[in-house]
Amino acid sequence: MEHLHHIKKYIPHLFIFCFLGLQVSCIANNAIVNTEISNKENYTVYKIDSINNYYLIYLNFKEKNYKVISKKELTTKCEIIKQGDQYSYFNLERIIKPEDYIPKNVKTGSPLEFVPDCIKFDEQTEICRDRGMDNIYSTPNLIGLCYKAPSSL
Repeated sequence: MEHLHHIKKYIPHLFIFCFLGLQVSCIANNAIVNTEISNKENYTVYKIDSINNYYLIYLNFKEKNYKVISKKELTTKCEIIKQGDQYSYFNLERIIKPEDYIPKNVKTGSPLEFVPDCIKFDEQTEICRDRGMDNIYSTPNLIGLCYKAPSSL
């Protein structure tokens, strides 16, 4: 019986220890969830430029840069993209399609030598891919500088 009396003496300490352990566990679990949310990979707008009737929107996603072309259009009531903004989704479509330029019946050392670096959009506007970028892109997610979320397409 004396042994049980000795254990009863430590029950409040054991209760406090378990309570603190539970609190620390919940805090650590919450920190992991918040880290996962903040580390969600997004497209970041790092530069916006324009040439004639076109916007050049530069995006970064997963350490890769994209140059997106969007024709200037007047729109109202929309989410205007800005430098530094982040977006979870862009449906990027290549503008320069190598398969359209590589001849089918010509033997060559490098078929990519037929693929242009620049594309004419109209009489005054020629847009080229930048160094380190594999292509230039368009997207249905942009009308001018207005972002259209995938659900509204």
